[in-house]
Amino acid sequence: PQDLSGLPLGRVDVLIPNAQEFRTLTGWSGSIEELERAGKRLLAQGVKALVVTAGEDGAYLVEPEGVTHFPAVPVAAVDPAGAGEAFCAALAVKLGQGRGLYEAVGFAAAAAALATQKKGVLPSLPTLAEVQALLARLAD
Repeated sequence: PQDLSGLPLGRVDVLIPNAQEFRTLTGWSGSIEELERAGKRLLAQGVKALVVTAGEDGAYLVEPEGVTHFPAVPVAAVDPAGAGEAFCAALAVKLGQGRGLYEAVGFAAAAAALATQKKGVLPSLPTLAEVQALLARLAD
């Protein structure tokens, strides 16, 4: 684990590491129980919300009450490049619109899934309409 005591974690609204980054930061073993313990340590240091992205395993929202798993949206993935960027951007869009974390993470998971369906980072970033269409199909 890394010593994070010198970082201004109290200024972090949402920390979004991927699974490998979270392992490096916290020494996370990969279990949900350890994810919750390590995540709550970050929350205790001032991080307001923690979302750990885990590729095809989805994403995990860690809150003081516990961990919520958001399964990955099933798609025919071609290239994972850009999925993390799409996730973070989509999450920021929803939070910027005043939406809650649950809605934002679900929206971000759909955007990340769409981003894996094309090669390259920039060409793979989905539009708002594409994300909304995927979510509508999933709701049916």
